[in-house]
Amino acid sequence: MINRLIFFLAIAAFPFLANAQTAPSFCSGSDIDMTPTSETCLTTCTAVAESSASYLSSNTAGYCVGQASYSKFVIYRLMLGQNSSGSEAKCTIWSGTLPVTLSSKSAGDTATGGPIDLSSCANGTYDTLHIVTGRVTEFAGNTVFPNASGTGSSPSMVRTTSSTHTGNTRRETGTTLTTITNWLETSTSHSTTSLNYVRPTASWNTAYKKLETATSSTNLSSSNDEVMYYDELKGAVLNNDTSHTRTGWLCEDAAATLCYRAYPADETEMETRIVNTVDAVVGLPITLTDDNKCNLNITPSYYASSRSGSEELGVKFLWYNDAGTLKYVGAYPGESGLYVTVGAPSC
Repeated sequence: MINRLIFFLAIAAFPFLANAQTAPSFCSGSDIDMTPTSETCLTTCTAVAESSASYLSSNTAGYCVGQASYSKFVIYRLMLGQNSSGSEAKCTIWSGTLPVTLSSKSAGDTATGGPIDLSSCANGTYDTLHIVTGRVTEFAGNTVFPNASGTGSSPSMVRTTSSTHTGNTRRETGTTLTTITNWLETSTSHSTTSLNYVRPTASWNTAYKKLETATSSTNLSSSNDEVMYYDELKGAVLNNDTSHTRTGWLCEDAAATLCYRAYPADETEMETRIVNTVDAVVGLPITLTDDNKCNLNITPSYYASSRSGSEELGVKFLWYNDAGTLKYVGAYPGESGLYVTVGAPSC
């Protein structure tokens, strides 16, 4: 490419560059666990159903991964920043509307977002990437019950539902967002129908979208996967390290190297700020001069959620063993496997 800079979005489930991410690791054997102390591998609901030793104990909450049948978000802007000179981006290098439908992608698929333009960037060194996306992830999916009911020729199944769709329009901001009791119920048996998000206890740092107005054990095998809407900033609130000093941002660490906020110009969008020290980005810092502002490739990659067999991916389902009866509680669009590769600028 000469004098034309293309932003590629690669949907990948294998290392496509020397330093790119690896495929997701799925748990097997004794590692299959719905209540892991750390998530070094992914426990699928299908794997749990086939492993009685991994079933949830009575009066215990846990989660497992199901298969996404639909998953979509939108990228709107890419910007560069300098961590040492404040929290704001310094220049916009790409803007547009790039829908990313992970559920339709297979390993190696790409989507072209159009030309990157470095002309608004002053000469200097940039070590921070800002990505503006839609706040809401659309997702749908299903899986088997992670107990004996999920095995056999006609297993019981859970699916995403249409019961809590108001999250498509409710995007709280300010203290309405950061006061979690405004939108999150902490319980294992839904009691407040106006709250569409749930976690089992206050120690959980993941908010799930409620599947029904009450926890349920109903077999949904004959139903359809309904599209649900998840506000990603709500998850950022639960993972915010309150010791950081980046005003107006929700950051996952005290050093504020990975942060989120509602995009100031449009609060239906979310701005993610990633400093070069975060493992999810490689290639920063870059130094821009008059002699190298012609070409720059930036490649965000994500796991392809199109899987087969027991390798389910794309939706996490929250469960509760209610005195011996397994009930589904909520759903969450799961980890995307984001990994960003920034090439060297050149002419």
